[in-house]
Amino acid sequence: MNFCEFVQFFYNTFVKWQNPSKSGEGQQAALESFYKGQADAYDGTRRYLLLGRELMLEMAAKQLEIRREKGWLRQPKPVWIDIGGGTGYNIEAMSQVLDVPNYFETVYLVDLSPSLLKVAKQRFARLGWKNVKIICQDVRNLRVINDQSCKSQSIDRADDQEIVLLTEKADLVTMSYSLTMIPDFFPVLDLLPTILTSTGIIAIVDFYVQNMVDIGDRNYIGDKTNRHVNYFSRLFWRAWFDLDRVNLEPARRDYLEYRFGTIECRNLRNYLLGVIPYYVWVGCPRELPVSQNGNDKAEDMLKQIKTLSAKICEGEKQHPAIHADMLVETAVQNLEAGLPLPSAFYQVEH
Repeated sequence: MNFCEFVQFFYNTFVKWQNPSKSGEGQQAALESFYKGQADAYDGTRRYLLLGRELMLEMAAKQLEIRREKGWLRQPKPVWIDIGGGTGYNIEAMSQVLDVPNYFETVYLVDLSPSLLKVAKQRFARLGWKNVKIICQDVRNLRVINDQSCKSQSIDRADDQEIVLLTEKADLVTMSYSLTMIPDFFPVLDLLPTILTSTGIIAIVDFYVQNMVDIGDRNYIGDKTNRHVNYFSRLFWRAWFDLDRVNLEPARRDYLEYRFGTIECRNLRNYLLGVIPYYVWVGCPRELPVSQNGNDKAEDMLKQIKTLSAKICEGEKQHPAIHADMLVETAVQNLEAGLPLPSAFYQVEH
């Protein structure tokens, strides 16, 4: 980060007044007010703030390779949708672990900021990557249609907002520090299963604050180590990020973990800039891929649960007292309560 980039970042983030009275103009106007003056300096200044992006991509790539070995990926190549991808940094960074131009059939970069997407277009023109498609629209309007005659098509709405209709579901969906910036996050998380294949994965990195009391005895959220954030940090970081329309309330992560199965998560801190809490999460559709051979689906699910419970117990070395019957009982209780399975089931399956 050079001095000019720092000045752009500091002015647009801490000096320029983001007038809340203009919220009625819509989320795109709010994003442009914040990013337009610093789009060119975005990547250079976020290097030390938005940590964990490379880790998220490594974890996602690992899961893609597991699915490739199982034959679960789209043939001949998988599809990736990066939601809120801005300048396209994540897509280029993925090339450190996967050959993006040749590994993916199509990579869709979806964002609502024209200024950030302008930088993305310049990035991929420089790289010469032809399989990256840039879409400027509200992610809530993403739709997948069954028409395979074209890769994607668009329609115009009455409010002059163009909507791109995808013709292929994604094997991978990523969200890097974008979930906290989406005001109406419930429909976005509800949308993801409709654009994701049944064996696809979701990878997210974002800021958060949470009290351990909130999560109680939840057995489906993965590793709870370091998840608790003390009272003063919760109060400070929520107020601080709220000034820039970044919402750190726990409901976003809570609903994410309720809506999907957790494969792996890590609760981390950015010690370079004041111990900012952030997390890296990788998950999947919470319904296990059961056989579709005409038998009763509930019976197939129970068989799958019993098989996975045996595998978990075989690999459990630290707690040999865990029995498969106890795991089966816990899994069935979760299903009856409408909850995801304990994360151990998704880990051993995926």
